[in-house]
Amino acid sequence: MFSAMPFKTPLSHADLRIIRERQPWNADVISLLWEVKRLRSVLLRAYQLSGDFKRPAGITGELYDQFMQDLHAEPCVQERDDMTASLMETPDKLRKGMAPR
Repeated sequence: MFSAMPFKTPLSHADLRIIRERQPWNADVISLLWEVKRLRSVLLRAYQLSGDFKRPAGITGELYDQFMQDLHAEPCVQERDDMTASLMETPDKLRKGMAPR
């Protein structure tokens, strides 16, 4: 089975923001952060579509399983799920005339 070189721990949105704040004058850093943003959007699109992906038969099934596991572990995917969950939570104090969910 394919074994990739280990990567450093993935960066969260907060980590990326700190990097940008440390070097707002560096055009190369800004360009790289835009590229990271673009790649994170590709991962989020893959995550949105992943429910329709079919697991292939044979040896590529293991690659698929690893891809899906890695995709769900991506910080941008976890951050999206956390944000969605927080938006769906019941507010602490219901407004007048507002029924509980």
